[in-house]
Amino acid sequence: MTKYARIKIVMASRMARRVLNAHETERPAGSSWESVEVAAGLQKEMLKLKGRFISDDGRRVDYLSLKGSDAFKDYVRHSYQLCNLDLTKLSLIEKKAFFINVYNSLTIHGLADCNELPSSVLDISKFWTNTCYNIGGHEFSLDDMEHGILRGLYQVVVSLVQLNYVFWITCTLLLKACDIQKWSGH
Repeated sequence: MTKYARIKIVMASRMARRVLNAHETERPAGSSWESVEVAAGLQKEMLKLKGRFISDDGRRVDYLSLKGSDAFKDYVRHSYQLCNLDLTKLSLIEKKAFFINVYNSLTIHGLADCNELPSSVLDISKFWTNTCYNIGGHEFSLDDMEHGILRGLYQVVVSLVQLNYVFWITCTLLLKACDIQKWSGH
């Protein structure tokens, strides 16, 4: 397959995406939306929904009641602010927490947005590929978040830990070598 054919396939798949917060929200003059504040506000709105529409064990959501509620409408309005975020201001830990919360919120938002509620999310064709939020001017699907960002952040953390471990071993070996040379008179 040529590079051009691959690009056409990617573009076609992106055209089928459902960006659930695609409505542009204007910022008031002179204000800025900080990523941490928007993430915290979005999490607060989701916790309101959780308290009212998600079972105590977290396994069931009353999507029919959720969909028509004022609390859900507030959540959806709050999700529009994601479009204007600057994610570069978040630390690695803040990004991980942010995307975990947004991933869970987008899953619930995506299911509530369905015309007909399926018996299982697995019944929705390409749900994880096509259900998206605009975050900082970029489309992120559930798949993008899980496999690209969250697992990628995990790899970065693991790589840093491994690098620190290798550095520690190298320093330890060098110190031992210096100590051996010191005592052997070399």
